[in-house]
Amino acid sequence: MIMNFSFTIDNIEFRFNSMHTLQPKLFQVYVQIENKTRRFHFKLNDSGDTFEFAQREDCPATILEYETELSERLKKQYGFT
Repeated sequence: MIMNFSFTIDNIEFRFNSMHTLQPKLFQVYVQIENKTRRFHFKLNDSGDTFEFAQREDCPATILEYETELSERLKKQYGFT
């Protein structure tokens, strides 16, 4: 399983570190926001069909807007149908 990787969307780099070694379930995501690196958690939802930001209240709206695209890219990378 790929453990560390990044996606760039609209010139924003999202750096992912997997928290699981066998299955893609939980990731730490690092993003530069206003010249500071911020860390968020991105997890597989309870139904197991999409990924979403955990603790959404701590995630800025400018980052939340990429949630669906990041989820789709993760699903494609890991072969979700």
